[in-house]
Amino acid sequence: MFTYSTIKSPEITKLSSFRKRLIVSMPKLGYLDRPIDVQERLFAQAFVSGGADAEAFARQEWKTQQAEKRVQEMQEFRSWQAEQQKLRDKARAEGRSLITELSAEEVCTAPCIILLCKVFDFV
Repeated sequence: MFTYSTIKSPEITKLSSFRKRLIVSMPKLGYLDRPIDVQERLFAQAFVSGGADAEAFARQEWKTQQAEKRVQEMQEFRSWQAEQQKLRDKARAEGRSLITELSAEEVCTAPCIILLCKVFDFV
């Protein structure tokens, strides 16, 4: 990753689409007065290859993809919630506790319990 600063030559930033063209021409550039993220690099590539219309199209595609991704993630989460609810209902119907119960031996070998026993002289 490379960085480039325009502080010593602010006139260069007055050039039309300077940032976009520099981002595309230097693929390993990671910082140009502020971080360059994947989204900005994608839009810059679209601008350089097809102009403002291509950049606008890339922005719209990005928004659409992000919206679809959020919908998909929410559907997966809702599905997981429904699955967990079924497991809880099944456990309740069988009379099982939803909390895992430890045997006396497991409790006595838990590191935090051993420490407490030593501190309070229970051992």
